[in-house]
Amino acid sequence: MMSTASKCVENCIRAKLQKRFNPKVLQLVNESYMHNVPKDSETHFKVVIVSDEFEGMPLIKRHRLVNTILTDELKSGVHALSIVAKSPNQWKDEPVESSPNCRGGFGNKIVIHKFSFLVIRKQTDSDLNNENKILNIQLINPNAGICDCNDEKCVGCFWPCETCSSTKCGHQCRINRDWKYEVWERQGRKQT
Repeated sequence: MMSTASKCVENCIRAKLQKRFNPKVLQLVNESYMHNVPKDSETHFKVVIVSDEFEGMPLIKRHRLVNTILTDELKSGVHALSIVAKSPNQWKDEPVESSPNCRGGFGNKIVIHKFSFLVIRKQTDSDLNNENKILNIQLINPNAGICDCNDEKCVGCFWPCETCSSTKCGHQCRINRDWKYEVWERQGRKQT
């Protein structure tokens, strides 16, 4: 379980909403574990808030009001904020809909052409607190030494790598490499 000290953003959000709205119901859920972020991150939150202040206010204005209160957090690390903001008359103590599983970062399928294999990942309900599981790896092209462009006949698309001298090397060798171009093209016109 996370300590109070490690819940800095969550505690700040809770305090701001409590002070500004004096809510009858305030639920704050850190949903970061459902996304492709490091463990114990505070980047994705769900806010369920019921306040008299929302009486007669359209949904979009309620959301904007909550977003305005949390402007600093949204600018400094909170990536996503799901908001359920209701007046006491709208609140029937019904369960709030669960948030959907993350579809970004590592979704259900990833094709990594650089390494010439297909990785299929899936997050199941039982895996919500775990890393995405690799379910299957299929070799797309078994040819050793294939170029990054995955064309079997390619003799190499790149200048020789300073690390391995290959014209076909993967991205690991080319990190921080100064790229050299003979010709480049912009908007369909060749430039030199």
